[in-house]
Amino acid sequence: MKPPITIVGAGQMGSMLGYRLLKKGYKIRIIEAGNKNYKDNSQTPWGWLRKFSLQSEAKKNLMSNEFPFNDIKKEINYTQGPLLITTKSNKTIDLWNDWIKNNNETDARILNPTDSFNQFNLNSDYFKNDGGTFICDSRDALIDYSLLNNYLLDYFENNPNCDYIENTIVNGIKINKSKATHILTNNDEIPIDKTFFCIGNQTSDILDYSIPIMKIKLPYLFIDNFPKTNYTAIWNNKSSLQYFKEGQIKIGSGTQSIFNFKNIKLINSLYFINMGLEGYKNIHYNGNETKLIENAIDELQVLNNFDYPKCQKIQTCILDVTPNFCPYIYFLPKANNILSISSFSGSGSMTLDNSFVDLLIESIEKNKLNKKLDYFAPDYSIINNLLPSKNKTAISSII
Repeated sequence: MKPPITIVGAGQMGSMLGYRLLKKGYKIRIIEAGNKNYKDNSQTPWGWLRKFSLQSEAKKNLMSNEFPFNDIKKEINYTQGPLLITTKSNKTIDLWNDWIKNNNETDARILNPTDSFNQFNLNSDYFKNDGGTFICDSRDALIDYSLLNNYLLDYFENNPNCDYIENTIVNGIKINKSKATHILTNNDEIPIDKTFFCIGNQTSDILDYSIPIMKIKLPYLFIDNFPKTNYTAIWNNKSSLQYFKEGQIKIGSGTQSIFNFKNIKLINSLYFINMGLEGYKNIHYNGNETKLIENAIDELQVLNNFDYPKCQKIQTCILDVTPNFCPYIYFLPKANNILSISSFSGSGSMTLDNSFVDLLIESIEKNKLNKKLDYFAPDYSIINNLLPSKNKTAISSII
């Protein structure tokens, strides 16, 4: 019998890989630091599922339009559009128009400030005669990723072909002749063969110290007494707003995020120069969560003329950021039976896609990265990170 394929990390990427492997008849082992009720490094996505809207060519060419969980759409609060994104920048409008022209299959469209008011009651004064509103493709949706993750964890626990190991912290790997033989944990040494590491920003601490991954924090909260609108979700410069099917309403802090300098090593900090002034302007260093939420609410009030909502406790979502805002997929140079996959926070459009996940499975089976995934191999050159190709700067499913 072939040994099981090991997956370290049962987040978005790890759980989808495990589910797909089981469906294809593989035996698997999953190692998770937390459990269904508690995850030490929880990365709760915002809930947008963009199958087509605003995807780069690199991503779009890897993905299908098939949603792999049609049978549980109700259970995960799957809700289709309209999903809106606003901008005050005419340059952004030009980029969106170019994308629409190059994607004949999409029904995404752009509204000017006046039409944004007429159709969605968005205050035209907010735009100051510039920018407008992007209406995402009607195939895009809003889902509750945490409910989906819980469903998958139940599936693993009850599947005889899955050895699901919870509450086990991975500290490193044991290597012999360019192959990892064991995973070192707080409990034991676990023998491994073909292995996926899906541990996000922990990758640079445990596996590869030279991989530049930055951890940022986005505040959000659930709110009460907020009037229902005729859209499902809206993403602005300082705020995001989502209406879930079960009546919950969620406010997030938009592109504003909190970054602690302690979370990045000096050896790779130069790689993040590529973010530039545009990338850095919305990052608040050691910022205040309450202030960012207040900024989000202020923006929503200007945009919608709403009264101040009744707010619940502020929570936070941890996201991984790479210099090119592009996920990393590569076999470890010192352990060529480990496929490391990181910085997929906010990329639900890719993780929930059978075609994309099958490319990862094929890669681990053949011990060689599929050529279609070459865009996502990390680049260690500062120059190449300063001037990346368009395909290298893959737009995330949340921006």
